Amino acid sequence: MCDDPLVVEASTTVFDCDDVGDNLVILTATGNNGVSVTYQATVTVEPDPNDLPIANCVSSLEVDLAGQSTASISVNDINDNSVLASCHQSMSIDRNQLSCDDIGNPAEVTLTLSNIAGGTDQCAVMVNVLDSGQPSAVCKDNFTLILAGNGTGILNPLDL
Repeated sequence: MCDDPLVVEASTTVFDCDDVGDNLVILTATGNNGVSVTYQATVTVEPDPNDLPIANCVSSLEVDLAGQSTASISVNDINDNSVLASCHQSMSIDRNQLSCDDIGNPAEVTLTLSNIAGGTDQCAVMVNVLDSGQPSAVCKDNFTLILAGNGTGILNPLDL
């Protein structure tokens, strides 16, 4: 029995990011005589603390409202080949709506990447908002201007 070759098998031998945390592994040792013994072990899987995401943003971005009051942007508009950690958790931007209020005032948008271990990286881009849409106005076909007692009248363009 002492010279029996021992075969040891584990119920799980390959782990990935989905397994971060404690995992129960069952070990079975079998001797040449066919006698087996089973043990349980807890394998704690942790992501590599040095495998951090690297955020890369486009150098600039222009968004055209095209006559609308708002425009949407997404992570894909800001991201420029960022390097994700192997246990990537999220990629998000802090702002995805731009409006008429942003015309003439570049809006800073920040891209944030994070991994399952809590490592993060950020980059930011200034987004220039334009509006190439034609202005629209509803005008009256006819307007009567009544002169004052002194014979003059002032037309307010908003009256049309």
